[in-house]
Amino acid sequence: IYIIVSIIILLYKKYYLKLDYSIFKSISSIIDFSINPYAWYFKMYIILYLLIPFLNKLWNILEFNEKKYLIIILFIFSILPTITNIFNFGNNISDLFIARFENNIIISNYFTNLYIFTYYFIGKYLYDNINKYNIKKSMIIIIITLLLSTIFTYYRCYDDVYRYEEYVSSWGGIVPFLLSINIFIIIYKIKINCKLNKILKYISNHIFTIYLISFMVDNYIYNNIDNNIFNIFKYHIFIVLLVFIISFILSIIINYICDKIILLIKKIKNRSKLCYNMSGDFMSLFKPWKYYKGVFDIDYDKIKKENIKILIFDLDNTLATVFEEVPNKKVLNLLKKLEKDFNIVIVSNNNTKRVNKYIDNLNVYGVPWSFKPSTKALRLIKDKFKCNKKEMCIIGDQLVTDVLSGNRYNIKTILTDPLEKKDLKITSFNRFIEKIILKKMKKKNVFERGKYYG
Repeated sequence: IYIIVSIIILLYKKYYLKLDYSIFKSISSIIDFSINPYAWYFKMYIILYLLIPFLNKLWNILEFNEKKYLIIILFIFSILPTITNIFNFGNNISDLFIARFENNIIISNYFTNLYIFTYYFIGKYLYDNINKYNIKKSMIIIIITLLLSTIFTYYRCYDDVYRYEEYVSSWGGIVPFLLSINIFIIIYKIKINCKLNKILKYISNHIFTIYLISFMVDNYIYNNIDNNIFNIFKYHIFIVLLVFIISFILSIIINYICDKIILLIKKIKNRSKLCYNMSGDFMSLFKPWKYYKGVFDIDYDKIKKENIKILIFDLDNTLATVFEEVPNKKVLNLLKKLEKDFNIVIVSNNNTKRVNKYIDNLNVYGVPWSFKPSTKALRLIKDKFKCNKKEMCIIGDQLVTDVLSGNRYNIKTILTDPLEKKDLKITSFNRFIEKIILKKMKKKNVFERGKYYG
């Protein structure tokens, strides 16, 4: 979700705001979370998520009173400074509450960023002791907090410019702290009917995306309205509602895209599992069912007893060398003999001209451009002969094309040695890959060239 939202915001900044973003800057801004000012929450959440197992261990070994002391200490040093350090001890008592840029530090600000741990441990404490709290008390605290903070802020900014100060604007501020805790208690304790619960649950599933994408919506809306402060406050409720609705609609689209991507990844994983031939062993993809020196050494009577009806031969270096344009007498006699018991198919990655010229005088079916290890040609053969996979067997000299395509399609595979060392140019690359695979297979005692079996 974060990556997709970041890409959308990147496009918005580059093409709408006309900001300069090179490829390097684009990638680095996504990685370091600077692309989206609202992504600080995501960055913070990752760190917190990694620390949760250790925080839970710490919480679980503490006694009840020790847990309270921990929360009090965290509150004093991470939350309280947002209200204690806003006063100015000037010459007159009236200066004490007036908003200034330089105030006296009563409690060190050094640990204020620890507020995330304060929230976390209070959440743990509330979860363990939620029955001690009730909605009525929380409502009273919310009303008192809002009333006092409004009066206090009004007095501080009277005859002066309003400034956002940490006690009301920071997530670790005393006002957001008191409000968020008591709102949580109310939401947790309140009984919601089934339909409303479904709606809230649906919205909550999109809330992370809503928050991230709302930066773009905020930026667009506030840059396209009258920036007169009185108009903003006058229509503030409607602006916030509009931002939420647009962000929510966008989040539904983004989450839908993410779901489709996840579904695609799952499909790829499922296909990969099939490619592992249901065994989970990668090497089994390249292990042939039987292995003979050449097509003339294969025990076709054994194969017939396995109820095989379709024999699928590779062409180059299996039936013929790369220079043989037509079948030699030995191959002609073999294929003529096999036609009595099997349907013969010649499948090749070579071109149509090469395949058609070779099978011109043969009573066989040919498939050029088969793109093995793709299973496309094997599916075509299955449909043409209306057979099942158990009745098919592919015979070839390459592990990474013939054997791999057969094993992927879950049919019988027979490997032969190549007729000669001379290969097509593309096959030379296949042989290089095959050497690496054969080395690993030999090391694991899975398969070894030269050790025939059948």
